[in-house]
Amino acid sequence: MKILHMSIQEITFEDIENFCEEKNREGIQLDYKVDLTEGSLAKHFAAFSNTRGGIIVIGVQQNKDTGLPESWKGIPITNSAKYIERINQWATSITPVPHFQVTATSEKKGKVFVILRIYEGDKPPYFVDYNPNIYERTGDITSLIKHASPDLVEILFNKKEKAELARLNLFKRAEDVYQHALRQEDIKRKRLIDEAKQKQDGSENSYYQKNLGTDAVMSTITLQPFFPIKALVNPSEIVEKISDYTVDKSTYTSFPERSLNPMPDGAYHFSHNYAGNLQCHQIYSYGLMFFAQNIRDVHRNTNTIYLSYIAGKIFVFLSSARNFYKLCNYQGVLIGSLKIDNMIGKMVEEISSNGRLMFPKNIESFLPTYNWEIETDTDILNDNDEFYSYYMQLLRKIYWGLGIRDMNEGLIKEFLQNNRLTL
Repeated sequence: MKILHMSIQEITFEDIENFCEEKNREGIQLDYKVDLTEGSLAKHFAAFSNTRGGIIVIGVQQNKDTGLPESWKGIPITNSAKYIERINQWATSITPVPHFQVTATSEKKGKVFVILRIYEGDKPPYFVDYNPNIYERTGDITSLIKHASPDLVEILFNKKEKAELARLNLFKRAEDVYQHALRQEDIKRKRLIDEAKQKQDGSENSYYQKNLGTDAVMSTITLQPFFPIKALVNPSEIVEKISDYTVDKSTYTSFPERSLNPMPDGAYHFSHNYAGNLQCHQIYSYGLMFFAQNIRDVHRNTNTIYLSYIAGKIFVFLSSARNFYKLCNYQGVLIGSLKIDNMIGKMVEEISSNGRLMFPKNIESFLPTYNWEIETDTDILNDNDEFYSYYMQLLRKIYWGLGIRDMNEGLIKEFLQNNRLTL
């Protein structure tokens, strides 16, 4: 069922025709509608959000007894804007606000299909306003939407907490891996210093002399599915298919490094250079992406933190995430964060123009740790315009949080272009 795992912006008229010719049956994640002349989709929004999410294809006539598509002519392209507006209105009748995307396919002989993707909700249960019932999606053709049982209602109320616990447990595992790898890397650093001392040429002085991480300002960015309870990919594929999702923008950074090492349920890379700068990359089969890197140049002993470095790192990370979740065929809500530690006494320099005389603002940090939540979804990452919009929105939060009142979006676009940070 290919279209269930595609970004809806990529689905063409021909994709839907081929999908229907394959006789894909309606089920827990798929629904067909010939048009929107009868009834509301409000219950569908609630039911899909409360269950596993899914897709509604409008323009397909299904057999009510079998759930199989019978004809797939699409709808007149002149009706598509009206349908999309109506769908957006139905979404407003759901509490909490559901995650969804809606679009029209490419046109063929004046016809299109309208595709509605509703994500598994991250704040269940979802209600239709002024309706006391809670709805769930089923695989039963005779009753694709039904009232949720008391047991399921209890599960839905607990689902948010269980999903959060699953994410925290996976993140804690990544933190433990980071700390262990840091200790191992520091043993390696000391061994290199001892080997250099034996040469008696003073070369040991070129190595960082303190324990790794002592002077580091660590930036850690993470992202994972809302409810990471099942593996999305085999751990071996994380390494074998790394060329399909790694992003190498050497001006600032790359993620993940191609030299990933196996570990339980995933793969990792940890390294440091002679100046004490370090980085850790981790990818898990359950969908967690973890990128920790020092953003202070400890070799030059500078206390300046450049926003250009942070912005470049975020762009590369989100670009890699876009590729990785597409490789895993994951469609849904993504939760993560950007955390920066050890910021007391550090100066933050904003992004400035490369081509014009301009003195960037330098703001002194006043908090030891900064933390920004990241909440997005795969359709946002897969759509170039939505990606850039979300990226700019995240940067504005970071600018403001670090004490810089105004962010010049034109300078950010110039920065991205000058440093080959493109999709």
